[in-house]
Amino acid sequence: MPSYKYEHLEAGDRSPLSCAVPEFVPTTEEDSASRRGSHLPWTSSSNRAGATVLVWLLRIMRLVWMVIVAAASLVVLADIGRSLHGVAIGSDHSGNVPAFPSAIKYFDYVPDFTVDAAEASDAEVDGLRERWSELIPKGRGWTHVTHGLDQLSPPSSDAEGHEVHAIAVFHEIHCLYTIMADYNNAVRNKTTMPAHVRHCFEYLRLTIMCHADTTLEGRPDVIPDTMFQPGVMGSRHVCKDYDAVKAWAADHRTNEQTGILNVQHHG
Repeated sequence: MPSYKYEHLEAGDRSPLSCAVPEFVPTTEEDSASRRGSHLPWTSSSNRAGATVLVWLLRIMRLVWMVIVAAASLVVLADIGRSLHGVAIGSDHSGNVPAFPSAIKYFDYVPDFTVDAAEASDAEVDGLRERWSELIPKGRGWTHVTHGLDQLSPPSSDAEGHEVHAIAVFHEIHCLYTIMADYNNAVRNKTTMPAHVRHCFEYLRLTIMCHADTTLEGRPDVIPDTMFQPGVMGSRHVCKDYDAVKAWAADHRTNEQTGILNVQHHG
């Protein structure tokens, strides 16, 4: 910006024209800002207080909005989490059967639940059925549903005519025993139930694929000593507490029936 040089005239040198020119008085930037600010309508003390309140209100509103957005996000994430993880694999999604504790268990060979069908006597086969029957609770796994019927298949009926639903694990054990018993009967030239066995094969196939156990196994599990060296420890699996499930089923039974057979009505 160009600079201008002002010369002060002596009193005797002033002309009439010079008298009309105002004397230049330099000012600082603070003075200029003060003068400009003095003409703004909101620079009074009351207006400044009002502006401060408005600023704080805007800040509070922004904070409240952030809290609302965060809370809504948490609700959405919680709903997604419940839909994905709220129902454990192999559990009741209708909410009638509670959750049960889990534990790590070894899979070891237990000879009490099988026989050599070609060599077994009738007494041994009968004893085998009794041992399998001990796995089934009183009431044969039937229970009465109190809510969530819209999430379940239509009810069946137990041996006493009650409308009930069967707890799946006992149906599964029943089917496994049925396959084994039918195999034993075939070996011993006795009556078999091919249609029932086909149902059980397919039912257990679906069950195994549903649970999809991802345990990492090393040496073969559950092997009789005659096939491999004795004392081989099986793999460890994460298991539901079967005794707790069995006790709950017995406490919520609809009848007093017992035994491995007829746990599930097959129409």
